[in-house]
Amino acid sequence: MIKKIKDAQILFISINIVIILFLIGSLENYFNSKSIFEKYVSKTYMIDSLETDALKYIDDGYYQATDNDPKIIIKNPGEVCSIKFYMEYYTYPGEIMVYFKTDSNQEYNEKNRVWANPIEGSPHWFKAKIDCKNISELRIDPTIYRGNKLKFGVFVLNEYEPLNSFLTITPDIVLKFIIYSGVISSIIKLVFEILIKNNE
Repeated sequence: MIKKIKDAQILFISINIVIILFLIGSLENYFNSKSIFEKYVSKTYMIDSLETDALKYIDDGYYQATDNDPKIIIKNPGEVCSIKFYMEYYTYPGEIMVYFKTDSNQEYNEKNRVWANPIEGSPHWFKAKIDCKNISELRIDPTIYRGNKLKFGVFVLNEYEPLNSFLTITPDIVLKFIIYSGVISSIIKLVFEILIKNNE
């Protein structure tokens, strides 16, 4: 009975530690986002105002990739810390890469490349973070599959994210809670056992 109480107490402490770490991380990300929004200009674009390559308009807002390396280009975006965009697709697009140039004379290269990942809970929204660079040209490669049909919404640079977006509990976060709570609980239990043995 005493062992069960001790185990329950250890688990309770572990869960609280994980919750505190989650809140600290969420607040840190929120204030980082807030400072970025205050310092850098947020910009929005629609697909028809951007330069495209290997993307053919078909109908109902959809574009079709005419090869396996279509491109969307934003010229002279200025200071960029992040890009977020909406995209529907017939076939899952595969790797979505964002390339950028900090000098108009340079070529695109792997050093200046980041991946755009789907936002949890919003599979048609994608986001990539860039380390707040002054960019002369930004290129989005939206799919790696020729023939894929894509429908684009808004493209947003340096989007401000409200606090509640960082506090949203998703299935992935719940899974991390369970795993981290178990790991921390095991560590605390091991420490207690070592301390008890040393004091015997």
